[in-house]
Amino acid sequence: MAIFSAIMVAGSVKDITGLVVTMVFLFNAFFNLGVGPIPWATAGEMTPRYAMTAMSAIGTGIGYVFTFVIGVIFPPMQTAWDNYTFFFFMAWNIAAVSFVFLFVPETKDRRIEDTVRTHSCGVHFVVGKKWQVARAKDTAAAAIASANYNAVLEAAKPNSDIA
Repeated sequence: MAIFSAIMVAGSVKDITGLVVTMVFLFNAFFNLGVGPIPWATAGEMTPRYAMTAMSAIGTGIGYVFTFVIGVIFPPMQTAWDNYTFFFFMAWNIAAVSFVFLFVPETKDRRIEDTVRTHSCGVHFVVGKKWQVARAKDTAAAAIASANYNAVLEAAKPNSDIA
């Protein structure tokens, strides 16, 4: 998507309307097939089962808010930056790729519970640890995280003792 943004700028500067229109369509297609559905994908892979619906809703809401913000700031930005407006989006795409590489853990072939247990200590740096999974019995911290996770699960269960 960053490449499409850069080509949009080049097409705008050189006044090649067909190129700009094609890049806009490709940018939107790749967004809708790639980055767009991320709130639903991350909710299913990185949050406990009891929080999936809430996290999906929060992620979707944030996506809509930023879509609105882009719609509001784009006209003044286009006026101020003229043909170079899409460099802004290119920079954000490069920042997003860097963020994913540095901070988003790998979840392939892992249960949701393992992902939550391993990464429930907040935002942290995952480069170098991205492909390693600590087992709960290997470290005391993982055992504590597991106990806290199980306590949260127990608290979230409906109480059958209430008549």
